[in-house]
Amino acid sequence: MIEGSLISLVGLLLAVAAAVGTIWWRLSVKISANTAGLHRKVEENVARMQDRINQTRDEYARRDDLAGHMDRLENGQDRIITAMERLNRRIDGLVMPWQKPDGERPAG
Repeated sequence: MIEGSLISLVGLLLAVAAAVGTIWWRLSVKISANTAGLHRKVEENVARMQDRINQTRDEYARRDDLAGHMDRLENGQDRIITAMERLNRRIDGLVMPWQKPDGERPAG
């Protein structure tokens, strides 16, 4: 009688172990499939992000690339201001002798 109970117990343990093993195997297959899908989605998102980064890099100028141009523009603007100031002084030198002492223009 003990031998029959022992055989039944061993059979039951084997059945439970097989059921747990099957459940474990199915879960691992599902997890692997979901993980593969997740990796594929992440790779697609990374590829789209990299494309966006490349597009932005190609379409927009970096500040360092524009520094030389900005310096030349500022220097040109300074030269124009200096030239305008000299021209104003020359014009003032020509006009000042014809002005009345009170600052009004002579009629004429």
